[in-house]
Amino acid sequence: MDIVNIPFGLFMIGIGFLVKFNPDLIAGYNTLSESDKQNVGKCIIAMGLIIIAGHFLFVWLGYTQVVYSISFIVSIIGLPILVSLRSVLTNE
Repeated sequence: MDIVNIPFGLFMIGIGFLVKFNPDLIAGYNTLSESDKQNVGKCIIAMGLIIIAGHFLFVWLGYTQVVYSISFIVSIIGLPILVSLRSVLTNE
């Protein structure tokens, strides 16, 4: 499972840069405010960095069971957090 976390984190970082330079890849991008448009790519890049850093942190700490599921945890927990922060910041 070690082989999955780092490539998945790099994939998320790559997607973040793609979205940053070509934002039309996201559905509904034109309806976002200017501040949200600037933060979309940064959030995806941050999720990728958290996956990679979490992998190395939990390997170093010896929590192998958490290492096996770090990509899943960050994706499932991180996405609702990002959506809720977006709704709080835009007052929706």
